[in-house]
Amino acid sequence: MGLTMAMLNLGPCAMLPPHLHTRATNFLVAVARTTETYMVNGNGAPAIAETLTPGQMTIFPRAPSTRR
Repeated sequence: MGLTMAMLNLGPCAMLPPHLHTRATNFLVAVARTTETYMVNGNGAPAIAETLTPGQMTIFPRAPSTRR
């Protein structure tokens, strides 16, 4: 389906390093506590920030492959 979903248990003030999802769109759901998400576009558009509370979700679109 071209969609990924993973369950992460991040501690307070934890964060994932910047990365790309080149194989599939990433679906993120906040299960507990408030979660801050950020997406930086490679086309020069402004970054997108979302604050998710439990039960809310966001989608990170699949990034173009950097392979040539």
